[in-house]
Amino acid sequence: MRLPSDKEPAIDGTDFVRVAGFASVDEVKSAVARSAAVVEAARLVDSSDPTRMLRAAARSGKARYGRRGLPQDVVAQMYRDYLRRKSLAKAGKLYGRTRQAMYDIFYGRKLPLNERRMHARILFGGIAWTPSKDGYYRPTTGDRSRHLHHAIWEARTGRIVPSGWQVSFCNGDQLDFSAKNLVCLPINEVSRLHYKRHYPGRANWTQADRIAFWRRNTRDYMRRKAAIYLARGLRSDGRKRRRPWLAKRLN
Repeated sequence: MRLPSDKEPAIDGTDFVRVAGFASVDEVKSAVARSAAVVEAARLVDSSDPTRMLRAAARSGKARYGRRGLPQDVVAQMYRDYLRRKSLAKAGKLYGRTRQAMYDIFYGRKLPLNERRMHARILFGGIAWTPSKDGYYRPTTGDRSRHLHHAIWEARTGRIVPSGWQVSFCNGDQLDFSAKNLVCLPINEVSRLHYKRHYPGRANWTQADRIAFWRRNTRDYMRRKAAIYLARGLRSDGRKRRRPWLAKRLN
């Protein structure tokens, strides 16, 4: 018979891990992670979509199979997603894997990958220039904010582009660096040049025509958009209003 004064022997965390049959605390954490992934995969077993089932199996087997032990049908689905999305990173997001992990899976099975599209480089002034996302050529080293057409215009004229001015392409072709196509103008003139090139039908509009067009299109659209946001209790940027009662009062 146990007396009330008797106490249970204290068991620390290490003893509990050993009694449970694990070698370390990290092994316990890994087992818990695998169990959660298996539960997620089991939730989709009854799904009628086989693609979702294969993706769930790949996510649940991430810690169990490793990169080279995935089933063939799972790897085939991963490769189909890669060909469809044309990106290792985008396909990896579907399976909770990094771009490098997807590359190792396909490279280890000798699956052909898309060729890398290298940008055409232009050498000028001893510097290599490559196109950026906006289409303008920028240097690969040094100040990446510089533009190649600015450097070419400065080298030809021997002058520096003044502050508040820009070098623009007259015909809009960003690969035509000829002397007649590069012109240095104030920023407002460059904006007007781009506007006339994108909207040739509005080139001869007067100030009154532009105001009438703005009232007929932009202003009415912004008013309708503001009314919808106000009815939903949102600000103009889509965030929630701090004072939602103000929307009801304005309505």
